Amino acid sequence: ARTKFPAFAPNGTNLVTWTEVKGEEQLLVHLADASGEPKQLGNTPPGWHYGAVYSPDGKKLAWSDEKYRLYVTDVGSAQTVEVDRGDWEITRFAWSPDSRYLAYDTALPSLFSQVRIWDSTDKSRHEVSDPAYDSTSPAWDPKGKYLYYLSERYINPVLDRFEARFTVSSASTLPCVVALQADGALPFAPRGDTDPVKPDDKKDEDKKDGDKKDDDKSNDKKKEEKVEPIKIDFAGLAGRFVTVPVAPGYYTSLRAIEGKLHWLKLENRGMMPFEPEGEDEAPAGELQTYDLEKEKLSTVTDGVLAYEISGNGKVLVYQNKDGFLRIEAGATAAPKDDEAKEAKIDLSGWTIRINPREEWKQMLHEAWRRQRDFFYDRNLHGLDWKAAEKKYEAYLANVVSRADLTYLLEEMLGNL
Repeated sequence: ARTKFPAFAPNGTNLVTWTEVKGEEQLLVHLADASGEPKQLGNTPPGWHYGAVYSPDGKKLAWSDEKYRLYVTDVGSAQTVEVDRGDWEITRFAWSPDSRYLAYDTALPSLFSQVRIWDSTDKSRHEVSDPAYDSTSPAWDPKGKYLYYLSERYINPVLDRFEARFTVSSASTLPCVVALQADGALPFAPRGDTDPVKPDDKKDEDKKDGDKKDDDKSNDKKKEEKVEPIKIDFAGLAGRFVTVPVAPGYYTSLRAIEGKLHWLKLENRGMMPFEPEGEDEAPAGELQTYDLEKEKLSTVTDGVLAYEISGNGKVLVYQNKDGFLRIEAGATAAPKDDEAKEAKIDLSGWTIRINPREEWKQMLHEAWRRQRDFFYDRNLHGLDWKAAEKKYEAYLANVVSRADLTYLLEEMLGNL
């Protein structure tokens, strides 16, 4: 059976996966050391599901499906509630630090996306971004004062010289900051002559070593600090925002840690195939860090395919064509030379065992499921799709290579 989208619980002792049980995907909670049998959370109806995300307290899981629905499952009771449904798959969602709220973006009929917040206490939904702008990738301030998101706000028409029509520049994204409390002070506001002057960078650098020592000493205390409940004043929420003072770009994958933001800056390569001739690589971008206090943008490194930040906001792991590297979250530069070697995550000792025949059986079933779940005609052109799977499954005993399986798949799918 296939297992996909593993995610660790905040306590590190459990992880959740989508795993095929009797031919259909179910939400399973495993012990991280594989010392016991996994626990199935409820009985999820047939369909295609996207990665589950634990709430910080480990009591709830948010997940979505191919029917454009977003759900939350209680880990203890296995009860599931529908949060929202959109006009496309909902795949970007994040829990608030106090585990009460879920922020997400959902597609609208206009083909734009809107950022919303769901309150798990009263099951209410609230709009965060203006539906007139395409907004995605919500990220919570660890202190609970702000919500960040990316929004297409910079509209710069460009004249197409081939067809004499206007197109809009893809460098249109700006990070935005929303004040969650009505009396909250937004950053980047205009300053008057009487406003206090912020320390200059030089003084900050002089204090860096001392501050670091103080931070190290206070780390243990911070770990023991109780997470305070977050207050959100929903009245007027969408209007309490400001854009981050950076040049507009093609930004994705926004993440927030204390005092800093991370995102990827990509280059829009148009609609032509992105891989150079002879190569087969996904488009990579620049990993950038923005210091909210200093209002300073730094490029950590380029060639980044993806990145993630640990649950405690201390560690960042990014992927490039050579593998995975581990650095401190909030870093403004990538390690070099010997430090880069130490930062690289060594996966050379990893091995995986497969049974080709079992794998081929699962692949045929998954190809069958994908058509059932995603084919444009829900009636599958009137074809008895269950009978089709049984018919072609009988030929698996004679499959002796991957090429044979490909031929069998083509024959089965050709019936559609």
